[in-house]
Amino acid sequence: ASLREGGVAARSIRVENTLDLRYRGQSFEIQIPDGAQPAREFHLAHERLYGYALPDREVELVCLRTRVTSAAPEPKVERPRPRALPARARIGERRAVFDRPRRAVVIDRDALRPGHVFEGPALVEEYSGTTLVPPRTRASVTAGGHLLLETHRPR
Repeated sequence: ASLREGGVAARSIRVENTLDLRYRGQSFEIQIPDGAQPAREFHLAHERLYGYALPDREVELVCLRTRVTSAAPEPKVERPRPRALPARARIGERRAVFDRPRRAVVIDRDALRPGHVFEGPALVEEYSGTTLVPPRTRASVTAGGHLLLETHRPR
């Protein structure tokens, strides 16, 4: 009802119920889809996972989960206008090994903005790591600020 009130079409709403079941006295549960014969499905799942089932043992319900989802509309993908890498983004050169040792441009990740485009070989450095941009690879910064690497196909 909350989704429909929020404008979601009823035909796109999906409801999934799952049960966490276990043999009485066990410490671990098995999650199975809700259905007409949950105990039977539990015994089969237990057999698949552990190699045995105890059909005479009592099965207990530990948790019932309901998940309601709806398909979201395709997001609009913004493609920023390609632009050259600013000189301040290039902070040096260093030898790096890709298919063989090569000179690679070192780029400061903090200086990159959406639309910036450059070719490998390059090393993009930031506080948490380094991204290797191999030769014959174009790097571009997406609207969300991510690095997209695309390899050129040999002709």
